[in-house]
Amino acid sequence: MPRASWRRAKEMAPATMARRLTELVDGLGLETTAPHLLNKIEELNRRLPMSRQALLAAVARSPGLLAYTPESVGGRVALLVQELRRDEAFVMEMIAKQPQVLGLKPETLRHRIGTLHEAASLMAKWRTELDAMRPASLARLLRCSDAVLSRLLYSYARSHSNGRNFESIRSMAYICCCPRAAWHRDNPLHADWLAAGEAARRDWRITPWLGWYQQPPRPGVPPAPGQYNWWSRGDPGPDEYDYDYS
Repeated sequence: MPRASWRRAKEMAPATMARRLTELVDGLGLETTAPHLLNKIEELNRRLPMSRQALLAAVARSPGLLAYTPESVGGRVALLVQELRRDEAFVMEMIAKQPQVLGLKPETLRHRIGTLHEAASLMAKWRTELDAMRPASLARLLRCSDAVLSRLLYSYARSHSNGRNFESIRSMAYICCCPRAAWHRDNPLHADWLAAGEAARRDWRITPWLGWYQQPPRPGVPPAPGQYNWWSRGDPGPDEYDYDYS
């Protein structure tokens, strides 16, 4: 394309650009206008065994999928199957509903799945909820930030310390998906609890509780109880798709 044409395209309004691209695709077809996209979709489909319609819908929700290598997609799918202890069909439905989970780093996914399993090990009602959770709901929880997922431990610890009935604790989904303003209104000490924990970790003033959840064994890592660490971080930086429910 000539430089002048690139300049005009760069200055074009998004709505105008979208309309003209749609006209091109309708008139010429994707095979002519964007053959590389079709190749990427074929590569994705080999790693994500779902219907083409479902895959196209997932790409429409998360266009960033087209930027991932087949190896990274396959690695995350295998990680989800192993860590969640669910079959591939369950994971495919998760990805179809919430394709953004593939944008999370493997360490972050592993940490957040461990957080949910550890929370479920604290109370039978949470274990039942996690076992029965639908793919889209589970994927939504995995997109919650580490700070939001820490609400689960906070809720359990608060009830443990003040003598409340554990059965009065809300569901995992309610706690994690509660809007931020409502959560802080009802739990004003949570932010201080998080800040105190961060300060203690910086000063090495705590002995991490390694928890009770037994993570699936990984190559080269001998299985041992308490592999999961509530106080670690899945990823020191924010993820692109973190939910904060503000």
